[in-house]
Amino acid sequence: MIKSIFSILILTLIASCGIQYTAPPTPISLTSDRRAAIQTSLKETFEKDSLIYKDIAWGQSKTMKPSSYIQLDSLYAIKYKMEREGKRDTALEETIKIQRQIALNDSTPILYLEDHLFSVTKNGELTIYSAVLETNKDHKILNSEINASNNLDPKNLEEFKIFTFEESFLHPGYAPAVIEREFYERYKTKMAEFKGDSKDVFLNHTLEVLKNARIAGSLDPTAVLKQIIANDAKKNLTNSPIGQTFESMEELIADVDGKTKIMGYQVVYSFKKINNGLSTTLRYVYQVDTYYRVTLKSLL
Repeated sequence: MIKSIFSILILTLIASCGIQYTAPPTPISLTSDRRAAIQTSLKETFEKDSLIYKDIAWGQSKTMKPSSYIQLDSLYAIKYKMEREGKRDTALEETIKIQRQIALNDSTPILYLEDHLFSVTKNGELTIYSAVLETNKDHKILNSEINASNNLDPKNLEEFKIFTFEESFLHPGYAPAVIEREFYERYKTKMAEFKGDSKDVFLNHTLEVLKNARIAGSLDPTAVLKQIIANDAKKNLTNSPIGQTFESMEELIADVDGKTKIMGYQVVYSFKKINNGLSTTLRYVYQVDTYYRVTLKSLL
């Protein structure tokens, strides 16, 4: 009881003197501060060239310690393990004391690595960067290494995030279904075959497929193709198609090593357009591969 009253009295005296306790920074708060500093630095750097920087995501922070610190961490790990077992090693304690002093005298700085995904936009052109940024304890960027960059259609940015982090686009908010995981594996494996501009072309096509599947609410080929071709008709065939009809779809089959394999799909699609009050029906045949890339588009 007396101890409790004494504690309350001490806290009261501290408060009355205007003294406030400030908690030391935690690893989480330090990471947050470091990333905020990186964002500010990148934003200011790109703005000098009239570029717009935008944060997308961060990977796991990594701390690069000097060897003296790594050795000290190893010794402490042994100590904590022994303490959990109820043991104590006097020689180990002395070794830790010596190694601690060595670490304090080590002039090699501790560095931090941040994996960062961000976009840079100029004149409507969007580029996505995946980079590793090296900073010091003052959060100053010392080095940067670009792991990947992709030129992206700005309207596909949301789909890019979904595709990159393999989220569910058929059932947002839930874990991706098996069919969605298979979609990601298949398209990412295919994309790895491309380089440079051709990789960006395939990536943007993939994001369009994902978007159409999301709108259709299905990865069934018929549902996806209906959406893709309807959009193509609106965009490329006429400004105002009406009476659109998905007439038929058939699989394009080939014999590969004695086995029947689906090589793509053929779709017949028709719609009406009005010109000077006259209605005209146009019929097109589309052929696409198994990734829904158009290989043939012809007027019937």
